[in-house]
Amino acid sequence: MFPILVAASSGADRIITQFIRYRPSSAGLPDSRGRTFLHIAAEKSEWKIVAFVSWILNMQDTDGNSALHVAVQSECLRSFCPLLGNPRNTEVIINMTLSICGAKLGSHRPGHFIETCTKSHDYQRKEAENLKDSTQTMCIGSVLIATMAFGAIFAVPGGYRADDHTNRGTPTLAGRYPFDAFMMTNTLTFICSWVATMCLMISGFPFVELKSQSAYFLSSMLFAKSSVTSLSAAFALGVYMVLGPIAHKTADVISVMSPLVVTCASINGFLFG
Repeated sequence: MFPILVAASSGADRIITQFIRYRPSSAGLPDSRGRTFLHIAAEKSEWKIVAFVSWILNMQDTDGNSALHVAVQSECLRSFCPLLGNPRNTEVIINMTLSICGAKLGSHRPGHFIETCTKSHDYQRKEAENLKDSTQTMCIGSVLIATMAFGAIFAVPGGYRADDHTNRGTPTLAGRYPFDAFMMTNTLTFICSWVATMCLMISGFPFVELKSQSAYFLSSMLFAKSSVTSLSAAFALGVYMVLGPIAHKTADVISVMSPLVVTCASINGFLFG
């Protein structure tokens, strides 16, 4: 590798100035890939070197890329600006650079452009407002479900054993299958509702992008629906534990009716969602 290329990779702009002043032909020396020192400076984001040299900017490496293309691929704005603004850049190179950036092809009247941008901003503003209102409503319900689940953990059906018992202070119905299932579903309700609440809080932050807000809101809806399902199951299990030994048929009917809440929510989501 030539010394001027090493100086470009290390950002030694003064040494490059001396090379060009006393040996101008060294500016066109390429490396094994056909890149000049300007290509390397653009790749390494050495914008001072890029801004200093302009006459060599149209030279291309073996891949057909000029220093302008390399600056775009390296996402270095400070190197890109002096290269794009140089009048020696050909129209072909500028068009190719715009293609690398993903710019849209076509021409628009200023009035149409302003109208399109205004409509886009109005749509995003309305979407943000609708998302904010929906977040506030959903957050109230999610917090209520989490509060109910937290309270049910410590106010278990059947109460606690008395102080004169061997296992005093423990749940009376502990160890039974319905009780274990109740605790699991109630815990799942608490976890899902709090995850939904956190997602709703993040989706309500104004500095979060609209796409991210929508993604968090959709995630919160999924967790909120899961918490409602778990809450219905916990309610049915709690009723079954209390009424099962003395009113088995009543407990069965209530257990069958409890999933109607989830069914109605699913039907409403299918019809209106």
